[in-house]
Amino acid sequence: MSTSTISRHLHEYGYKNVLLQSTYILTSDEKERRVQWVKKHKNDDFNNTIFTDESLFQLFRNTVRQWTKNPDKEFKCLSKDRQKLH
Repeated sequence: MSTSTISRHLHEYGYKNVLLQSTYILTSDEKERRVQWVKKHKNDDFNNTIFTDESLFQLFRNTVRQWTKNPDKEFKCLSKDRQKLH
């Protein structure tokens, strides 16, 4: 059976072939600390604030696709301690 035949049948059954969205795995403690920070600073004036972050860049495209019926609920979990390039 060819891949196009399999793809067609999966599509007929309501599946979609999607590229998974990436998200970081947060512990309960990390989530709680973020919520506390937001509550503490919700009334602050951020007009003159610049937010910076250590950005991670991917050297190669993510080409892993998955068949799913719920593409908006499918995520690829990433570790916060991924290998870094300096």
